[in-house]
Amino acid sequence: MTRLFSVDDEAVVRIYENLKSFVNAFRQGRMPRGGSGSISLSELVAFLEPSFWASLRSNEGRPTRFCATPVTPDVAVDAIAFKNAIPFNEVELAKIAPAMPPSGCLAVSAGPDGLSIWGFARSHFEPWTGPLVIWASEPGVLRVEVGIMRP
Repeated sequence: MTRLFSVDDEAVVRIYENLKSFVNAFRQGRMPRGGSGSISLSELVAFLEPSFWASLRSNEGRPTRFCATPVTPDVAVDAIAFKNAIPFNEVELAKIAPAMPPSGCLAVSAGPDGLSIWGFARSHFEPWTGPLVIWASEPGVLRVEVGIMRP
């Protein structure tokens, strides 16, 4: 499979640096442990890659649209947790995206087998609990939001 993103990619490094800057600004006790500020550069790549490829897929003729954020269950207390986590890959993202609540967000966390979708958050997170949000809004288009920066 062709890889679009890498840890050396200028855009990925810039996103990661913005994320680290934002998290450092909020480290004065206001950002709970487990929010997406603890994501590594390689996890960021593992988050972007399947998100992009899933955005190119369709489900029953509709483009795949979703919002996802890396967040742990202890931070996302209003989330609906699945009995079993779903692998965070393009096929599973395309399958589950239509079931996501309209104002919801896929809750993703890192585990021993890589990233997985552990539930649906009922609403979007505030910047201090989940500062990284990826939106697949159109085929091949990812919007990456870092904290209060909403490009």
